[in-house]
Amino acid sequence: MDRVSPHSIRASGAMALQLNSADVLTIKKMGRWSSDTFLTYIHSQISSLSAGLSELMTRHHDFANVGH
Repeated sequence: MDRVSPHSIRASGAMALQLNSADVLTIKKMGRWSSDTFLTYIHSQISSLSAGLSELMTRHHDFANVGH
């Protein structure tokens, strides 16, 4: 318990909200962040956010990229 602080709870809360599809503004408000610092905590856990994405990208679908 001596390794858990209010800061670690805020950081893990930001990540939990992100993993549950909360929008960035909501995360910022709920964590009472006055800056975008919370994004560094989300970024450090990017592997959790990207789990399974490479598998989704390997599924074949017929599509065409349309230029501007």
